[in-house]
Amino acid sequence: MKKIFQSAAWKRHSKKKALKLLKRKQKNEKTKGHSAYVNKKAGYKSVKKRQNRIEIEAPPNFSIINNLDETLDFFEAMQRYIEKGVTIFLDLSRVVKLTTDAILYMLSRIEYNRSLNYKSSISGNAPRDENCNKILRTSGFYKYVYADSSMDGTNDASVYSVESDIKVEPSKAKGIKDFAKKCLNKSESSDEKNIYKILIECMANTKNHAYTANSSYAKWWLMASFDEKTKRIRFTFVDNGLGIPKTIRKRWRETIREVFGVLRVHDSDLIFSALKGEFRTQTGFSYRGKGLPRIHETAKGKIADLVIISRRGYVNCSNDDKRELKKCFHGTLL
Repeated sequence: MKKIFQSAAWKRHSKKKALKLLKRKQKNEKTKGHSAYVNKKAGYKSVKKRQNRIEIEAPPNFSIINNLDETLDFFEAMQRYIEKGVTIFLDLSRVVKLTTDAILYMLSRIEYNRSLNYKSSISGNAPRDENCNKILRTSGFYKYVYADSSMDGTNDASVYSVESDIKVEPSKAKGIKDFAKKCLNKSESSDEKNIYKILIECMANTKNHAYTANSSYAKWWLMASFDEKTKRIRFTFVDNGLGIPKTIRKRWRETIREVFGVLRVHDSDLIFSALKGEFRTQTGFSYRGKGLPRIHETAKGKIADLVIISRRGYVNCSNDDKRELKKCFHGTLL
């Protein structure tokens, strides 16, 4: 037996077996945790591991406003894998309904995580649905991601493509106002002026409230689209800040106790109270605590559905509907 173990054939067999075990171990180390992460932690059914990347499939109705829970599930899964540092592929091929809020939130999350220097690599595809593909191309989405030049969108008179900045930009708010005038085919009225005021307030809130004083990242995203059938314009504004409820909790602890009697309050209640002006300051600065009440007052009778989503709070100002979300929205959406 001793001679067998010392023979050249046995040594070759042992070496081959050891190499096989080593390769298997290296493969397991490379993919360690991926399968368990997909099945147990992602909490989103449309996540698959393909070769050396994680594929996350967007829901067919890819809309925060119209399909809130499922769309936030998609973004939560995306965020989890970004923080894990793996290669991610965002599969939009099955999307048949697409709204501006999902486009802006996707852009804002990708850029926000890029600013934190996460090592995760993100790529993706476009919807096969012709209409959704057109919406994505004309939105200006491809100006903000690495894409082939053939993906550049064409101009569409019914779309005010994505704008983004770190400060208050009156010229961009005016661009939206002029877009509304042109689409509705009328001279300037108080409606367009009110839209201009609301957007300026949104930009100011982002700069002054949405981020911490030492934050190196403070950005808002803006887009608009016109529906020829309903003759309505949808304005979408997103920032990636702390979120309204978190900002209030950091700065208004005593006022929260006075208003609600307790400190543990739902995010939707905080947003609703802020809209009513219950967190105003007494300083002379026009933006301090007045932005949301101004937006709320200006929107009355002018906006069909003013929806605000921030952290775990959802508020529809048109019917005073408010509720808590199952998943967190990072930042604020109007």
